[in-house]
Amino acid sequence: MDAKPSRLKHADGMSTRVIGTFAFQSKKGRKCSGRRQNCAGFWYNILYMPTLDSLLPHKAPMILLSGYEEQTDMSAVDAFVDVDENSPFFSPSAGGVPGCVALEYMAQTMALATGLERLRAGKPPQVGFVLGSRRLEVRIPFFRAGERYRIRAICTYSDEEFGSFDCRVTDGTGEIVASGTVTAFQPGDDFTAEKLKEYT
Repeated sequence: MDAKPSRLKHADGMSTRVIGTFAFQSKKGRKCSGRRQNCAGFWYNILYMPTLDSLLPHKAPMILLSGYEEQTDMSAVDAFVDVDENSPFFSPSAGGVPGCVALEYMAQTMALATGLERLRAGKPPQVGFVLGSRRLEVRIPFFRAGERYRIRAICTYSDEEFGSFDCRVTDGTGEIVASGTVTAFQPGDDFTAEKLKEYT
């Protein structure tokens, strides 16, 4: 990439080395194996990282992700969640967020990938629907307070409305605590409540 690396300061005093991010696009029915030559994608050089609320169709407090990381692979998106007492679905008695919320962490990371693509095309975030999951495995009962969990979503298939991602959640040691393949549907830009009836 041609852009020079820069650093982004966060409110908590941390800084992020920003080189660039990507917009992922694929032709209808084209497989995206994660290898750069198999995906119709391209890099965008940027000097900032857009905020989550500008990339996701969700609104607070239902934005469960805490942030995302610099992209180094066109077919993968990496996000993270910092769990604390103010996290949505936090259970004071258990000291964490129920493990079943892993599916929503995965789904929002997938939405983040789509949001980055739409941003590059000058479009706002679009609502999507999780259709199902395969081989979903959650290995911990709760996401514990004080821990950072990382979510990676890798595109394995994408067309104009449907996408499939291999997802995993890891803890601070790098151990996989949840994994699965998630499939989602995102309607076109002319989507309305009336058009939803066509899909149901």
